[in-house]
Amino acid sequence: MSDKFLARHMYVDPHHVSEDKPCHVVDMPHWGSFETPLGYDYLRRGKLQTVGYHAFRLLLDAIAWFVTTFFLGVKIRGRRNIKKIHGGFVSIANHVQTLDCAMVLRMLKGRRTYFLSLESNFVITCVGQFVRWGGAVPVSTHFRQLHELVASMNEALRLGDAVHVYPETALVPYCDHLRPFATGAFYLAVVNHVPIVLFAITQRPRKGLWKLIKRKPCFTVTCLSPVYPNAALRRVDAVHELAENCWQAMHAVVDA
Repeated sequence: MSDKFLARHMYVDPHHVSEDKPCHVVDMPHWGSFETPLGYDYLRRGKLQTVGYHAFRLLLDAIAWFVTTFFLGVKIRGRRNIKKIHGGFVSIANHVQTLDCAMVLRMLKGRRTYFLSLESNFVITCVGQFVRWGGAVPVSTHFRQLHELVASMNEALRLGDAVHVYPETALVPYCDHLRPFATGAFYLAVVNHVPIVLFAITQRPRKGLWKLIKRKPCFTVTCLSPVYPNAALRRVDAVHELAENCWQAMHAVVDA
């Protein structure tokens, strides 16, 4: 048998992949409720919408830099790894801080980005509308809306945009270890033949003035080398292998 045949029929056993849905431990105040309607405009690529997005993104990038630098003590490493990529990609990060989306924005400055987000985030008190303006797209629990979301994100990747996913699925503030990954992000990468860009968020001890300013550790966000899908495998195995490879690469940094 050829190596290509064996690769396509190899079973991949992902040790750190799970479709379990852990509970969120952060309860944000909400105004009302939100359910994604059929036909929802995920991409928002009309002329006025595009101009509005980029104008708001400039403001958001400035706020993200200020807040993460002066309140969270964030340092950025490895951003040059993103510059090597031409075209769309899926980015992932461990979900360990309410404002880690701002850390991701700093990493993806200058790149149109779609954040897969809980529907409930669209009705967070005072900031729900800004969530959408900043590029978040709701992940519905209904199959037809989910199908539309995936089709829209496929189109975004073909257009050269970034799609950001938290594969741990739940926010656990200041979690000191990497949790199992769900497969959604890796499915998008495999189907669209695009790489995964890894953002490993680690905590570091407070030093100097930070000992007086904040009680919690500071953060370092490291952009690792992109990981590409294995085109020789069947789709399901390629998804699982990609998820496991990404988990191992991030584990080496987060749990070091």
